[in-house]
Amino acid sequence: MQEKKGNIEALLVEPFLVFYLVHSMQAGVGVLGFTRYIADAAGYQGWIAVIISGLCIHLFIWMIYKILGPKQHDIITVHKQTFGRIFGGLLSLFIVAYFTLAAIVVLRTYIEIVQIWIFPDIPIWAICFILTLLAYYMVTQGFRVVVGISFFSLIIPFFFYSQHLPH
Repeated sequence: MQEKKGNIEALLVEPFLVFYLVHSMQAGVGVLGFTRYIADAAGYQGWIAVIISGLCIHLFIWMIYKILGPKQHDIITVHKQTFGRIFGGLLSLFIVAYFTLAAIVVLRTYIEIVQIWIFPDIPIWAICFILTLLAYYMVTQGFRVVVGISFFSLIIPFFFYSQHLPH
């Protein structure tokens, strides 16, 4: 019992750091171009689509909390209990494939940003290797390192930006 309590305490972070964690989850590389995509698809009425999608996401999150309930199962357990071992496993495999593809898209977008704005002559594989190595380090070192990276990824650009403001 003591060992389980120690593992939970290792996942706890200070409450003020949760703001930076949520910000990092919501504002990623998609912030750089989402307005263009919305304007291309919906024109000047894009704000309606943003509000509707926000409401839908809130509904989905509420449904997730209701499905998981107080038992705090993970999605794989819910799939296997709901759809059986084989079909639930296939459904979980689709989720793994989705997150893998999403990670590849985000990685490629970061590589594109670094190549266009900072280092246009560095090959794609070198930037990919460095970013993958950094991601591996963050994930293997634990949740607190991910939260620390989220904190510094907002604070450091803020100081860079404030240096360029007119005085």
